[in-house]
Amino acid sequence: MKFARLPIGLLALALIGCNGSAPESHDRRLDALMPTTSEELEAAKAQLWELPEEERKLLIEYFVRKNLGDDFFGEGVPQGITFAQALEEQRVYVAEQNTDEARLARRQAEAVQQMREAMRATLPQTAISRAEDGSEHLQITARFINEGVLGIKAFKGRLTLTDQFDEVVSILDIRNDDAIEAGQVLQWQGSRPLQQDAHNDDRRLAALKPDQYRVRWEPSEMLFADMTRIRVPGE
Repeated sequence: MKFARLPIGLLALALIGCNGSAPESHDRRLDALMPTTSEELEAAKAQLWELPEEERKLLIEYFVRKNLGDDFFGEGVPQGITFAQALEEQRVYVAEQNTDEARLARRQAEAVQQMREAMRATLPQTAISRAEDGSEHLQITARFINEGVLGIKAFKGRLTLTDQFDEVVSILDIRNDDAIEAGQVLQWQGSRPLQQDAHNDDRRLAALKPDQYRVRWEPSEMLFADMTRIRVPGE
């Protein structure tokens, strides 16, 4: 089922913003069925306006969350659900957003941002080498600068190299077990078999000069000197 984005959003905002002095609803008004489309939402305006503002707001937020979701293509309001059932579900949803787990997730996100700010990376040198068996490898020299206040014992992450048009040239997975003191620089060297695919053009990367590509450092896990471990959720 597809939904028109703009009408739903505007209609929802209009309904939430109505602060008329309509009488409080009785419980029986909550037996009405939830609208499932923007057309049904328009037709249900009178019923929604009769509800207390807090309940009307929750029902509209429920409608928007179900129909639009995070990516504008939600699962839709289930057929046959009543105002009362939608209110109960939305109240549970709102409460869950404020649980200790949600607060912990927010703190984790802040910590991850701190982790990304704690270290800067550059890639001053790449080259292609040829082994005796004829196989080719990309040789990588990267520099990691600890710009935080704590030493870093180990880290993992990814270097994404983009050209001057911000198109991805190569993606390098990094794992390091050598410590970097606060304010110090680590020169990291590694290699991998030459890759030529949709995400990696190692031969082109090796041919580019350092000022012709940009480095995006995306740490996924860090172990600090005080044994604090931070990991990007889902990685």
